[in-house]
Formats: sequence, C-alpha cells, structure tokens
Amino acid sequence: MRLFIASPVTLNDYDRLQERFSPFLSGKWVERENLHLTWKFLGKVTAEQLDDTIEKVRRIPLLEKEIPLTVLGSFGRPPRLFYATTPNPLLRKKAVDMQHIGWDMDLKRFHPHVTLCRIKLLKERERFRQKMQEYRNRTIGTIHPQIHLYRSEQGKRGPIYTILA
Repeated sequence: MRLFIASPVTLNDYDRLQERFSPFLSGKWVERENLHLTWKFLGKVTAEQLDDTIEKVRRIPLLEKEIPLTVLGSFGRPPRLFYATTPNPLLRKKAVDMQHIGWDMDLKRFHPHVTLCRIKLLKERERFRQKMQEYRNRTIGTIHPQIHLYRSEQGKRGPIYTILA
C-alpha cells in the first residue's frame, strides 16, 4: 500500500481562490477533502511493515498549534504545481523532530507546501505572479496540528486518502 505522513488543511475560501486563478492557469485542482501538507511520502509499505510504521507515526508530537498559510507559490519551469505555504519555522522544527524519531528527512530539499493545482497550462505568467502577490501575508487557510498516516489509493475520479493512524 502507498502511504504518506501529512497534516490536514482547511482553506478559507477555496472556491473563490480557484475562481480568481482560473483565468491564468488550467489544470487539476486538488479536491477540498484531499488538501493536506505532506511531511513524508513513504511510498509502498508492506502489510508486515505497517505496525512498525504506525508505531513510529504515533511517536511524532503534534504541531504546537494551528499554522496559518500565508504564501502562494509555484514549482517548475514552466510552473507545473501551484501551492500554498508559510514561512513559519515550526514546520522545519517538526521535520527535525521526525528526523530524530528515525524518518529519513532530506531537510535541504524539504519545502513544506499544500498542493492546490497541478498545472497543465499557464496563461499570462506575469498576471499569475501579480495575482499570487495579492495574497502575500493574507491568511489563505490553516494547517491543523494533527499528523496522520494516510493510505493513498487511485479511484476513478482521482486519489482516495484514508487515515490509518
């Protein structure tokens, strides 16, 4: 089974965000119920490894509080991923905590984010950047303090995420 460790996320007005950015990009928006901040993608985990994985996840301390998402950004050249994030240092601290528990965390490449849209086509790149700047330092949503182990399965309409621990 494919597993990952993540925190659930709530966006304040996801429909409005999609509406405001749709003139500049087309792609696959993440379903509201699937929004999350991934801490660690574990990949395929066997049934035999599952109990140890669950025990390890249960040793991860929760985030100290809810963390506001205040920045929009994109990855790739040309951009292929539209995301929300925060400069809050608590996320890096939590990644270090996970490393101490025994998870292999590549802290140099760790860029905590919430995927909003997988971009297929970016139109009017400069206006897209300007629109992202309009959201700078505005609370877009919240990362919840919980940290869960999720199973990812491919469904007919996209991924289905189930909390295992």
